[in-house]
Amino acid sequence: MSALVELYWLPLGAGAVATVRWSGRVYEAIAARRDHRDACDLYHSALQVHLGDDHFAIEMAPVWGNRQPDRGVVSEGAFPTFTWGRDELGTGEMWNSNSLIAWLLARSGLQADLVSLPADGRAPGWSAGLVAAAVRR
Repeated sequence: MSALVELYWLPLGAGAVATVRWSGRVYEAIAARRDHRDACDLYHSALQVHLGDDHFAIEMAPVWGNRQPDRGVVSEGAFPTFTWGRDELGTGEMWNSNSLIAWLLARSGLQADLVSLPADGRAPGWSAGLVAAAVRR
């Protein structure tokens, strides 16, 4: 059976929720000023997994009021059980969707630490996922 994993970098807030785009820009402006650097574009990661003829999208995002059972969600809740927006591992980055994707890739045996982040952009939380994968054995 053939298998393929594709990593997608999506501009933060590319969806219909303008609040995500706006809050991401505010967050990055504050982080850049704190770190004495220019602000970068922020990215959200997602995976497309192909196993033979089956295809799966893997992504983590907040659920805002959509409780329809047929929306394609396999699981709800935090896994691993770190809290979104907190730095419970002391990595300097909050746990978020990028953390989950990095964790999943690393725990799957892929070399997630060698993944190139988007040019002129950041994927906050990526390294938190790598740390979580290393400590949660």
